[in-house]
Amino acid sequence: MVVSDRLSLHSTIMKILVVTFFCFFSFACSSQAQPKKTIEKETVQANASWISVKVIFLEFEGGFYGLVTNEGEKLLPMNLGPEYKVANTKLKIQGKKIEGMMTIQQWGTPFKIAQIELVSKGENKNKASHK
Repeated sequence: MVVSDRLSLHSTIMKILVVTFFCFFSFACSSQAQPKKTIEKETVQANASWISVKVIFLEFEGGFYGLVTNEGEKLLPMNLGPEYKVANTKLKIQGKKIEGMMTIQQWGTPFKIAQIELVSKGENKNKASHK
């Protein structure tokens, strides 16, 4: 009887160790399997050209601000500061187009501004403030 109790105890301990090892191993693997997300500060090369744009306000999809270049290209700014959110404001910007990104607005090419320079402040006749 003592031998069978020892075998039962040994079997139970082995089961506990196997389950514990499996749980630990699966947790460790799952945390390594997912890539870590890091936010890298994007920089613009010193020789990057400035783009002249005009700020416009579009009333559809809840209302949003867009940028139109002198050539008529539509850019959807991802990080336009509130001080520039005035229709008809003229800016010079440097930054990067974000390819393959879908937006709710479905207007223009998403654009992350790296540097911005105010050329002239526009007037917003329709709305007192857009933030």
